[in-house]
Amino acid sequence: MGTIETVTVHDVASFGELKRDAVPVPSLLELRRQLGALESRFRAVTESPLTLALAPGVNPASAEELRALGFLVARVHEVLESLQKDDIGRTALREKVKRIQLRTDLHAAVTVSSGTLELVAGLRPVSWQTREELEQTLQAAL
Repeated sequence: MGTIETVTVHDVASFGELKRDAVPVPSLLELRRQLGALESRFRAVTESPLTLALAPGVNPASAEELRALGFLVARVHEVLESLQKDDIGRTALREKVKRIQLRTDLHAAVTVSSGTLELVAGLRPVSWQTREELEQTLQAAL
């Protein structure tokens, strides 16, 4: 009775699944369409010539990269939407950001340099940022 030899888990369909991995794999064209729609919406709200695009070098054959970018596009939409509702956030975007680039790497990151806001999604779902994490990182960068 001093040791446990086996543990069996029954009827747990979601055991081991990550919610962050629920994003389907979009095509490169679908990502570009989504970014185009977001770009026109954000231009209207910020009243500035903001561009929103994927960084060069996206591998259209990599399902892992496309899934991460699809997740990042959804997060960017949510975070920028809430940031633009705030007068200070809208002003910071208008003054500091002329271009937004999305890409993937090993780890998630947010950087602002020379008018370019670069948002990076990690390739593994575990490293994808939640809305709150991305929002805090973005506010700190701006």
